[in-house]
Amino acid sequence: MDRMKSYKRWIAALALWALPLCATYSQSIEQDVREDISRAADIYHSYEYRPTEISAAPEGYTLFYVSHFGRHGSRFLEGEERYASPLATLRRADGKSLLTAEGERCLAIVEAMAENARSRWGELTQHGVREHRQIAQRMYMRMPEIFAAEGTEVRSRSTLVPRCIMSMAANNERLKELNPSLNTLRDASGRWRDIFDDNRMAHRHVNAAAEKRAAEWRMRNLDPSRLMRLLFVKPGLLDRRAQVEFMQELYTLWADEQDVDWQGESLATILDREELIACWKCSNMRYYMPFGPSEYFVWRRHDARRAVQDLIERADAAIADPRPSADLRFIHDSGITSMMSLMGICELDYTTTDYATLHEHWAIYRITPMATNLQIMFYRSPASDEVLVKLLLCEREVSLPLESSDRCYRWSDVKAYLSGRIDDRKPFPRKAQAA
Repeated sequence: MDRMKSYKRWIAALALWALPLCATYSQSIEQDVREDISRAADIYHSYEYRPTEISAAPEGYTLFYVSHFGRHGSRFLEGEERYASPLATLRRADGKSLLTAEGERCLAIVEAMAENARSRWGELTQHGVREHRQIAQRMYMRMPEIFAAEGTEVRSRSTLVPRCIMSMAANNERLKELNPSLNTLRDASGRWRDIFDDNRMAHRHVNAAAEKRAAEWRMRNLDPSRLMRLLFVKPGLLDRRAQVEFMQELYTLWADEQDVDWQGESLATILDREELIACWKCSNMRYYMPFGPSEYFVWRRHDARRAVQDLIERADAAIADPRPSADLRFIHDSGITSMMSLMGICELDYTTTDYATLHEHWAIYRITPMATNLQIMFYRSPASDEVLVKLLLCEREVSLPLESSDRCYRWSDVKAYLSGRIDDRKPFPRKAQAA
């Protein structure tokens, strides 16, 4: 098969598919969630490809390199406790005959979910495999100069966590199916977690404080009273804090349904639409504090700078090489979100302490869903020494606060900007938007 002719046919089909959906992000974040409640799953939202047109590079410029950062695909919830805790609450009430008929139905749903996930906690699902295969195919279609070329070197790295390794394998397998001549080099190592997701400082300084703030926020903003009346003969069986946390646990189980291709009865028949949206707003705030540019982000900055430095170093090496190539990284939500926040990409640079309106400006389901990916495309021209770059987040063009032409930036400007952002000697630039 002539691969170049094949990709052109696919590109034409993709362009036609994209046209009706180009303006999707023109509506507000909450309208977006209400349009499709699966988006309220927040960081558990499975990858949603929302096609849009991507502007062409200036005339005379050719794509030669892509630097990619991707989160692992859809997975089971991490840790048995995510299933065991809500299950224990329901079973204790059932043992005292304090469940209503709806409470018994909820118990049956959670028991089925726990059994489905047994001994698979945190593992990549087949849904996650499909996500990465489909992303790889669209990368091939979008970047034939790299992935359809003969013998292109594709360097892939992942952390040692199995869901990242499996995501890397799914991506590379699809690329090799499309172009068997690719030279795919794969490496899974603890070293890459040190670079791309070294969150030990965050664990020590941020996570406990962020979770405490999030728990307080949930106490003020979640109303579990309807849910308690629905499930329990005695709605006051749990104290107020336990009610709120139980509600959040059920929300998290519901959120992961889409990641595991859940075929059983949905917890959306237990939690109503407004409760799911209220839980989403609380969850969004919880992830913003340690991984977005919040008041706590100073601790993540040190960790995230390693990933940005790797981006710069690998890009400079690729620019010095006349051959096309790709660097693909398969990492975790905390690392990629923090890195993009440090880079100051579009809405990721939104800084506020007004958490009541945060969801109007910053939405983790758009930034870091399952299999999220940042693709930085590099172009060069024989008529110029200036290399140009374009950034795609979840396969949609995004911007940096730099001068550009159709969101095409000079690499020299981007490199200087990023070098300034990761320089610990300089004050961290902020756009303060506090209440």
